[in-house]
Amino acid sequence: MTKILTSYLQNKHTLLLLSLNFLCLNLVLAKEIKQEALLFTTRLESLIACEQGDLGRCQALELSSTEVIRSKKSEAEAAKLLTKRCQLKTKEACLNLGSLFAEGRGVQKSNSKAFEHFKRACDLKDGVGCFATGASYKEGFGVKQSLPRAAEFFSKSCDLGEGQGCDSFALLHIQGLGVPQSFQKAAEFLSKSCELENGDGCFHLANLFEDGIGVTKSLVKSNQLFSKACDLGNGKGCYNFGNSFRDGIGEVKSEVKANEFYTRACKLGVGLGCYSLALSYMRGTGFPQSDVKAAEFFTKSCELEIKDGCFNLGVFYEKGSGVKRSLAKAADFFSKACKLGDSEACAVRITQCKSGETSGECMGKNPK
Repeated sequence: MTKILTSYLQNKHTLLLLSLNFLCLNLVLAKEIKQEALLFTTRLESLIACEQGDLGRCQALELSSTEVIRSKKSEAEAAKLLTKRCQLKTKEACLNLGSLFAEGRGVQKSNSKAFEHFKRACDLKDGVGCFATGASYKEGFGVKQSLPRAAEFFSKSCDLGEGQGCDSFALLHIQGLGVPQSFQKAAEFLSKSCELENGDGCFHLANLFEDGIGVTKSLVKSNQLFSKACDLGNGKGCYNFGNSFRDGIGEVKSEVKANEFYTRACKLGVGLGCYSLALSYMRGTGFPQSDVKAAEFFTKSCELEIKDGCFNLGVFYEKGSGVKRSLAKAADFFSKACKLGDSEACAVRITQCKSGETSGECMGKNPK
């Protein structure tokens, strides 16, 4: 079972994202918050009355918390309004207020208060609030870490129709964290996540179908799901679907189609997508050969911390391929590749430093 799990987690196309990046939670929340603000002609007067303590006017406005934030000159003022609306049990206000506390925007940063307001939103049956509460328990953000409690709130989020909650609940089943390990259960919740138009859920379910874990193996199904994940803005889905075209896995082999999806992946911030584009330009596969374009995409991949992208960019600067030759820049990119774990780049830097063949900064006698 351990071998199977390791094989799944280290998918031949890319690693699964198994832990939430809580620093990006606010971005997730901002994307998921409902946009249901009502139109009204006396917003200014009503906001002033609300700000002066007329909770009835606050409730009568029925503004979304996003609208409240946008209508104020400062986040501090917005926080005051959100506090009043949260007291009136407006779930979106509680959710957004928790986000402000998590970021320290308009209020003093407080993880515990962020958690308190996320949970209050969840208690008011907000699916995103339940997801944020589960993420807080998973990461120990403002509350003592508890994986069983994380699973509980991810499950609630999923029941309330929040696809990210279903996806997170599924990943706990894959890892056996807070719940018994079950790939079948994971597939069930990933299916629901994908049905709820969550790109991460579609991507993770595609990996299960590709490897036949918890479901009957189907390359056709996995490609359909990678495609859907891509359409939903999941860059890893675009990258994997590109690989399917490149390798002819479940699709007719096509370098042109592969590059189309690598381009989408790169635009969505997937470094391996940018790196694959660079290789296509360098080799002239699916594109006219161009060292200039290859260097451009090696640069992007290096910025996204793809070690091979940094190494190849170092080679380009060393040889003057597609860029103006610069040993100093070559040394810089070899150094970065080394720091990202490329042993060949480390060996190059040691040789350069010992021979004095570089004007770049040497990293010392024991580069990591």
